[in-house]
Amino acid sequence: MKIIFSGKRIASFILFAAIGMSGNLFTGGLSQVAQARQVIDWHTVIVAYDAYVDYPSPEHAKALLITLPTDYPSKQAGDKKQALEHIFSEDSYPILLEEATSGDRSTIEVMFRLLNVTDGYLTELVLSELGQIARNWPKQFLGVLAVYKDSGYSREHGYPLSFPGAGYNMHKKAYRYHLQKTIEALKSVKDPKYTEIKEAGIESLLKSIKDLPQLTS
Repeated sequence: MKIIFSGKRIASFILFAAIGMSGNLFTGGLSQVAQARQVIDWHTVIVAYDAYVDYPSPEHAKALLITLPTDYPSKQAGDKKQALEHIFSEDSYPILLEEATSGDRSTIEVMFRLLNVTDGYLTELVLSELGQIARNWPKQFLGVLAVYKDSGYSREHGYPLSFPGAGYNMHKKAYRYHLQKTIEALKSVKDPKYTEIKEAGIESLLKSIKDLPQLTS
């Protein structure tokens, strides 16, 4: 018999599945569900992802978020390759991308967590979107970065705000312009609770500008 879940029942199912994997409930920040053991079950991720893509509500975004690890996973169940192909397919990923680049906080967090399970081209794809979000939604970006500044990817590679996309690699002036505009965007955030992370982000961007090849004009 086929069982159909909808709305809050899907979100509740994902929540309890995630709690079952981790053994504890989240209280916020990097102490969220599954942080203790950083376990990821790709089947659970896909169930939550499909519910989200079908209806990208804040509730479904949060249900998807808690299925993804806050750090590099120590244990995985299911077919990672197949799951990532599904997540980044042209039939589904544009919906996730649209919500993230529209400034939805939970979906931006999903992008941060995807960095802990991707590599190669997929990582570059996520980084390029986060680079755009940092420029267009600086306050939302800083709020998420403050939570994930010490998570797997950020800890190993630095803050994910300096890569606007592979297309910029052949256009260094545009690359520098983008980074400068991102600095301006971060500076526009006046909330004092973001001062420390904002200054760290600006420092990271200034280093990225310095590392670009010198331009003759």
